[in-house]
Amino acid sequence: MPVFSGLDRHAARLRVMVAAAGVALALGPGIAYGQTIELRSADGGARTLDRSTLAAMPQAEVVLDDHGETARYEGVPLVALARLAGAPTGEGMRGAAALSTILLLRAADGYRVVLAVSDVDPSIRPDGAILALTKDGRDLDAHEGPYRAVIGGDARPARSARQVTAIEVQAVP
Repeated sequence: MPVFSGLDRHAARLRVMVAAAGVALALGPGIAYGQTIELRSADGGARTLDRSTLAAMPQAEVVLDDHGETARYEGVPLVALARLAGAPTGEGMRGAAALSTILLLRAADGYRVVLAVSDVDPSIRPDGAILALTKDGRDLDAHEGPYRAVIGGDARPARSARQVTAIEVQAVP
């Protein structure tokens, strides 16, 4: 049985770590599938959705011109997430209370975007608004993901927040 010095053991551990890092780099810049988003309702309830849950929901596509680059994003319609959090949608979008319900999107870097629920409801504004999971068929990279709000029809993508971590439904008094 070979006897290893402390230096040999250190070198062996270092080779294993370098190999693991090489595998991680070979897999590319994709986002870990365990990442979640918090969905909060106007009554204070909250639920956490993971990537597999979001991927199992109906998906939509929005094409976005982001600083001169056109990309195809795929993900969950924001109206579906608003509905899941108890916001009025579709035929329920009548009256002052319904039309003054908002979504507050929070991003990892502190960026926040406020959208009227009517801005994401295709019965009122058909341009499309999604919580994107992929861009051009690939997982979002670390700069954009794991989730990005993509708001179709905007002249510039200021409301298409990157790294969204939470969506809150709020009733404006």
